[in-house]
Amino acid sequence: MRRPVTYAPGGGDGCIDWQEVMMIFLQQRCVLPASKNTPTTLKLRAGVFLALALLWIVFVLTNYYTQLWQLVLVGRWERPNFYGDRALPYLSEALGRAISGLAGAGWLLVSAVILGFLIGRFAGWHYRNWREALPVTAAFGIGSFAYIGLGLAAIGLYRAETLRMLALVPLLGGAGWWLARGRHLPWRPVLHLHVRPRVTWLWFGCAALAIFFALIAALAPEREYDALWYHLAYPRLYLEQGRLVDLPTDYVSLYPMTWELWFGFGLAAGGQAAATLLHFACLPLTAILIFELTRRWLPGVSPWLPVALYATIPTIMWEASTAYIDLALALYVTLVIYGLLSYAERPQLQWLLLSALNLGLALAAKHLALIVLGLACLSLLTRRWLQERNLWRALWPALLLGSLSLCVALPWYLRSLLATGNPVFPLFYSLFGAPPQWWDAVMDQGLRRFMEHFGPPRTLLNLLTLPWHMTIHAASYDGALGPLFLAVLPLLAFCRWKGVLPWLGAWMVLFVAFWASPLSSFQMRFLVPVAPTLAILGSVAFARLVALARLVAGRRGTSALASGFALLLVLNLPPFTSLHENDRVGWEGWLNSVLHGVPLSVAIGGESRESYLTRTVRSYGVWSFANQTLPQDSRVLTWSGGDQFYSQRARVWALATALRPIVWAEAGRETEVLQGLYIQGITHLIVDRHFNDFPEEWDKYAILGPVSRASWYDILYEDRYYMLYRVRWEELVTQLVGVQP
Repeated sequence: MRRPVTYAPGGGDGCIDWQEVMMIFLQQRCVLPASKNTPTTLKLRAGVFLALALLWIVFVLTNYYTQLWQLVLVGRWERPNFYGDRALPYLSEALGRAISGLAGAGWLLVSAVILGFLIGRFAGWHYRNWREALPVTAAFGIGSFAYIGLGLAAIGLYRAETLRMLALVPLLGGAGWWLARGRHLPWRPVLHLHVRPRVTWLWFGCAALAIFFALIAALAPEREYDALWYHLAYPRLYLEQGRLVDLPTDYVSLYPMTWELWFGFGLAAGGQAAATLLHFACLPLTAILIFELTRRWLPGVSPWLPVALYATIPTIMWEASTAYIDLALALYVTLVIYGLLSYAERPQLQWLLLSALNLGLALAAKHLALIVLGLACLSLLTRRWLQERNLWRALWPALLLGSLSLCVALPWYLRSLLATGNPVFPLFYSLFGAPPQWWDAVMDQGLRRFMEHFGPPRTLLNLLTLPWHMTIHAASYDGALGPLFLAVLPLLAFCRWKGVLPWLGAWMVLFVAFWASPLSSFQMRFLVPVAPTLAILGSVAFARLVALARLVAGRRGTSALASGFALLLVLNLPPFTSLHENDRVGWEGWLNSVLHGVPLSVAIGGESRESYLTRTVRSYGVWSFANQTLPQDSRVLTWSGGDQFYSQRARVWALATALRPIVWAEAGRETEVLQGLYIQGITHLIVDRHFNDFPEEWDKYAILGPVSRASWYDILYEDRYYMLYRVRWEELVTQLVGVQP
């Protein structure tokens, strides 16, 4: 039977026999050899390949979803609870937070897009459609705002009111430009739902659900460690001081802070929720870019499938719910890849410059982008050499890409170099060294131990089995990709590696190789920059599987396969996170960097902000008490972390290099410790009660041994996690002779 279909990478309609189409499709991609075999023989061979592929997928899923099989057999499932009152007594609080966050983030993102568009128009840049223009202009506008903020901080004017005024300027300029053009938009925002609408809506629905869950979680009060430690805490300090703040007692203060400056705009425009939503926005922006990249260079693949694969990665959804910067890095890296592919297709200076600028913004966001710099320059050099066979014509674009991107990030590396002598502090301490008040060998060893405790030891066997181990035993990698990539990526062996596939595959393999090397850490978050590429390659692999199923079982086979794949995408969503914890026994094997359910109770007003934070941030209670009761000039020595955004008094980290002689002095050295506390100006202490066996373990140290607890401190607050002490300086100062604070 013959029916009209659309089958051609470049378009074109015609009446083609479906069986003939699939034979040609499989032969072209080396799934089946091109020969004069009969359709029966082709079906037999395709059936063998399909059976082997399905057996592998079943094997992976059987080993991955051990919790699901227990649920089926035992019927036990720990569902997320709804904390709070179902009558929604805090609805007004939740609505106020959501409205201010959405309005503030929306305002800033529109301003960033307009700013990026106006700069691009001035530079003479052109875009094919809105799907290409929106991520490019948004990323460029965000980077422009951040560097304007850096300039303001250099002259002490990084203040909330100044940032709000600046964010209004592009809106006014964009409105004037729009009116001057006769109220016509530069792009038509039309979504093209490509062939097979039923399957397309499956992928679209899965992606929409994932983005919706991430949005609800992003509207909850911030609770994640690094977001509270420095991604939000330092922008708040910058707004208070009007300038950048370098703290020798907190090494992260010298990290590149481009996105932290952008978060400062969010804090000024709509508070914490707006700042978190600025990071959430990177998820749909990257999804649009993935769609366009797939549609343009991989026309045989539904562009919605990689979007769904990317959006439903458990760690990606978690990243979108918090004020981290990994999704921003993924956006910039994907823009670099898109720009380089565009430049390779048609060498226009616009795309080389845009790639360099986005690579520079990636370098100015996180040190992990340094490996992207090396890979991008290497890939561009190789591609140009293969095209031109001329050394200079191959070399100068790579040199321009690397030098311009480093110039964009130079202010941050120069700042770190001037403070410590190390442009990438605290990395490569053994090479560059650092001033003792900032860093020393003990701190460096501690950071290395922390980075190395993720994943298994880097033995040859573990490296060879890394894809299996990082998927099945994801808890040790502090995040989860889900089982689908391990299940379908081996099918890439059936495709013909031509076009962009070799470049995307090489990029993924080299990045993962670096991630697996001793120079990196086995944290799943560090794979976020490669996640869009992973989703695209996974979609190509699944398309090969669909081709086999179509030839063997016809339309029903492909429908069943697509439905099963969509079901597995749904199992990646937050309500089913417990099904991914196949190593969990009690609190062992707990899966981090994923959403364990959605904080719906606080997001819709069933639970108050105070109750939610007290429940989810262990030290929130003690810091809330300290903020309300301690004098403004207090200086707190604290063993707590991941709460800096919620602390409003000067604080010193107990693990800082300068505090180590005081904090870890053994019992019997009480006089030295008391003098050290006085010199550092410490007025209060927040002590972790779970430091092994409190107070027995503390008896070993002078700062909290029996003598100091009895003679130096008053207890002001205590809960199950922390205690707050006040130092009785009115009595102790007489014991200090010749000591200056």
